[in-house]
Amino acid sequence: MLSPSKPVKPVKPEIIGLTRQGIYLYFISKVIRQPERYTWSMYSIYDLCIFFLLVLLVMYWWRTREQHTSALNFARKYCKERDIQLLDETLVFQKIALSKNSSGHKVFSRIYSFDFCRDGQDRNKGEIVLCGYSVIRVVLETEQLEITQY
Repeated sequence: MLSPSKPVKPVKPEIIGLTRQGIYLYFISKVIRQPERYTWSMYSIYDLCIFFLLVLLVMYWWRTREQHTSALNFARKYCKERDIQLLDETLVFQKIALSKNSSGHKVFSRIYSFDFCRDGQDRNKGEIVLCGYSVIRVVLETEQLEITQY
């Protein structure tokens, strides 16, 4: 068996003959070589995989921040229309779930919860279901459950 630490001498197929083993040895001697030293401009596959993983994580984080901002702006507008107060001006990410959109298809959605009050005394829970950047539904938990579909 050939070890990767020793350099392999190219073998000419004319010397060995055109047998299966000779062609194999010729191919191995041409393809497998000693690894060259890396310079500052060369990266290994491992380096590239780590780089692309970091790029994907940053892109995911960026997109979720934009979705959170979109949901928060919608919650402010929704509360203003209903004449209720959005408490703490915050949304809390709950989970990623499968939800039905307006056309009835199941899609991955992000669910955010928030607190609101009508009269400044009691604290109630609300929920916004977001698919991409569009709102699918808003649920307000008061004495009666209020669900608004979009």
